[in-house]
Amino acid sequence: MVLAIEEAIGVAAKWSAEKSSRKDKFWKEFDFVLSDMALEVIGDFAVVWLLSPTRSFTPRAKSGLARYINALPGHALQVGKYKPAQRAAVVAYRGAQFFGVSFVASMVGHSLTKYMVDRSRAQSTHVKAEGEEADKELAPVLDNSIAWGGFVASSTNLRYQLVNGFEERALDAYIRNPVLKSGLIFIIRFGNTFWGGAQWVQYAKLIGIQ
Repeated sequence: MVLAIEEAIGVAAKWSAEKSSRKDKFWKEFDFVLSDMALEVIGDFAVVWLLSPTRSFTPRAKSGLARYINALPGHALQVGKYKPAQRAAVVAYRGAQFFGVSFVASMVGHSLTKYMVDRSRAQSTHVKAEGEEADKELAPVLDNSIAWGGFVASSTNLRYQLVNGFEERALDAYIRNPVLKSGLIFIIRFGNTFWGGAQWVQYAKLIGIQ
């Protein structure tokens, strides 16, 4: 249920961010929108279910690096007696996880989108009139995957650290009304995803993959 709610929030916020960022070019750049939406759906599953800072997908071991990782907080602002080095380390550790999973998610999602778009264009009988703007090509899968992985490892990772920290330290501590608390969580997470979606569109355009 939590995953379904997060997916719904993610898709709605991402769609809104795409509309807001692309403005009148939204439908002209719809191929990129489809690619971004695919990344959002797969990425949300990875981030929320597999790599959420409040879950513990860490190696099970009693010594060495695995032991150190097991001792890290779930997120950088988690309540507890953690050292500053541990809080910094969990940001780097989650960033590495976010990059790996997002890279794979993009390889899958962007590949499928690119295949469907290329196939649709190949079957299209539409002949462009003189002066009509040509369709933009989707970025190569590897280029897009590296860019998406880097974006999620940095921007998404830091934003999720802050969101989880705020929810634990402010909402869990001071908001007792469950309805009010749920409403505030929805607003915060919707805003976080919307902001991230807008950032991604601008970043992708800046580096030339859209």
